[in-house]
Amino acid sequence: MQLNQLNNLKIRTKLAFFLVIPILTLLYFSIEGIHLKYQEYTHTQKSLDFIMVSLTLSDLINELQKERGLSSGFIASRGTLYKNILIEQRKNTDKKTKQLSQALNKRDPEKAYWGLLDLFTQLQKKLAQLTSIRSEIDRLNKGDFFEMYSEINATGLS
Repeated sequence: MQLNQLNNLKIRTKLAFFLVIPILTLLYFSIEGIHLKYQEYTHTQKSLDFIMVSLTLSDLINELQKERGLSSGFIASRGTLYKNILIEQRKNTDKKTKQLSQALNKRDPEKAYWGLLDLFTQLQKKLAQLTSIRSEIDRLNKGDFFEMYSEINATGLS
């Protein structure tokens, strides 16, 4: 009885009926392909974000290294050498610190930066100490400023 009902259908209806499965299959694989491409895009975007943060962090560490060296020379010369260069270097360091902060603040909270959020928080706390370190250097207080710069750099590199 059912085969007879199929034979009674118009040719146009039969063609539509037999094309439904291939069309649905094509639709499924097209959607699956689009989904995979979207996942690739999001992974690429996350990688790009990570690379940009890494490069900004690398630049900041480089500027901190320069500032640490100039600070040592400034203290060793009892404030007679490197003062103007040190001031300019501090501006460069502050600029890189701001860039890193902006890069970290524009992130999506769901990303949490690949499990490094605690490390970045710790780094930002250490960078907040930079003002007091610089004050000690300006007063020619030898203290442990060199070690403080090293701690900031070590946190950034870990």
